[in-house]
Amino acid sequence: MAVTADELRTEVGAGSTVADAVLQKLVDVADALVDDYVASAAEGIVVPELMVDQAWLACAVELFNLRKAPNGVLNQQYEGVDGGVQSAPIRISGDPLRPVRPLLAPWIGGLTT
Repeated sequence: MAVTADELRTEVGAGSTVADAVLQKLVDVADALVDDYVASAAEGIVVPELMVDQAWLACAVELFNLRKAPNGVLNQQYEGVDGGVQSAPIRISGDPLRPVRPLLAPWIGGLTT
C-alpha cells in the first residue's frame, strides 16, 4: 500500500483548492525521501509497511506545509472562539524527515542522517 494524493489532500484539509498534480508530486518526493532514509539507515531490516506508509504521509504533510511557509513561518488559520477566523504564525522545520525519524526509530534506531 502506498500513500495517495487523495490521502494527503484529506490529511492537510486542502479540499479542491490544490491541484492533484501538486499533491502527487509531494507524495512522490516524500516516497523517495523516506525510501532513501530507510534504505540507508536500515539495511537488511524490515520496517512494517503500515509504518512506512505513515512516514510517507508525515513527510508529504511536511513538504505541503513547507511550500506554504516562506522562511519557515506558516500562517496557520483556524476558527476562533467567536466563530471568526483567526491566524497565528507557526515556525516549522525545514527538514521534511523530521516527523519520520521518531516514527521509524524502533526499527532503524535513532539515526539522524
